[in-house]
Amino acid sequence: MYPNGARFAVQLSFDLEMVTNFPYWPSFWNHRKGAIDEATKTYVGKINAKCEAYGAKAHYFLVGSLFEDPDVDYLKKTVASGHAVGNHTYTHVNLKAREVERLAGVYDRCPWRAAGRSAQEIVRQELQMTTAAIRQALSVEPKGLRSPGGFANGLQDDADVQKLCQAEGFWWVSTHYNDSLYRNYEASSAEVTNKVDLDTLSEAFNRSQHVLQPYRYESGLLELPLAGITDVVAWRIYRPDLTEWLSMLTRGVDYAHEHGLVFTLTTHPAVLAAIDPFCQTVEVVLRRALEKEGGVWLPDLEEVAAHLNETGYSRQPANLAKTQ
Repeated sequence: MYPNGARFAVQLSFDLEMVTNFPYWPSFWNHRKGAIDEATKTYVGKINAKCEAYGAKAHYFLVGSLFEDPDVDYLKKTVASGHAVGNHTYTHVNLKAREVERLAGVYDRCPWRAAGRSAQEIVRQELQMTTAAIRQALSVEPKGLRSPGGFANGLQDDADVQKLCQAEGFWWVSTHYNDSLYRNYEASSAEVTNKVDLDTLSEAFNRSQHVLQPYRYESGLLELPLAGITDVVAWRIYRPDLTEWLSMLTRGVDYAHEHGLVFTLTTHPAVLAAIDPFCQTVEVVLRRALEKEGGVWLPDLEEVAAHLNETGYSRQPANLAKTQ
């Protein structure tokens, strides 16, 4: 299935935005997702250096509003080093929203920004603005679309949004996120939830990996899910310490190797900068992957999608909730 006879694949993707609750729990960034701080910019360089040391490709999904800051040299260096960038909407909106009130982010705070536009008109324009920003500021085309937040069934229940994505030039998306522990929560809540033990976390991580492998919608759009457990969900809800987080990831790599999976870990530089200052997340995953017998493929997500297209991949949609 994988190039050069590799037994499994490992891809590290990063949503580049500021994240509520990080670096401090009272931090609130929902309306200022693009206000990338210096610590996060510096951390992108750390990620790139780790990936390059191990021969891996990083894939960043950018909120377009970050380009309102004239300092994007860290992204220019990222692209020049061969890492990929994709579209994450302009202000971090809900792709499926049909009412302005459900767009979230700046539209929660300032609903008049809609200026008479429908929610889906706003989604389309946010995609267009982010694509234009990437082209003009970085002189590259965006590779893929990552939905803010992710959806428990991807875009399976929304053919219109699938068509919208395709009309905006996206032939693959990354929108499907779920794990068997996941539940709804308020992003701004400061409520501390019960800590989850390592074995339970690892089981949920690997269950998600196993089910949420790439698949294709009837429209032809390719889905590359966010498999496992993201850093935001882990530290907002499950509360591992860093050692437990790294152990969960190590077990996740082992599981992906055993079952020949695409390991697609999704994290956020703004979160890792606060929780994992020495970038152990990237190092531990890549070092473990390269230790495994049979070889590992370390692509960006665009390369994963292109390979699946070339091989005629046609796996049908998955739904973790239906398998529990």
